Amino acid sequence: MLEERTIAELIDSAGGAEKIVEEANARELKLSKWGPYKWPSAGIPEKYWDIFADLAGTEPNEIYAANVAARQDTEGNAAA
Repeated sequence: MLEERTIAELIDSAGGAEKIVEEANARELKLSKWGPYKWPSAGIPEKYWDIFADLAGTEPNEIYAANVAARQDTEGNAAA
């Protein structure tokens, strides 16, 4: 089984934040240039998952797992 990628790794695999914003806007999905920088702690919103499927070669289950892991890290750090 392959090791699951983090959100930061998925963003890198998709070509970086700027590429994701460019692709989102081309698909008429509103995304500010700062949006992807919030995702490593907040999770990738579901409406952008198709972009990651196309650009990073990922599937919904990997994005979901990365989101769960990121949110657990954030909650754990907030509680500490």
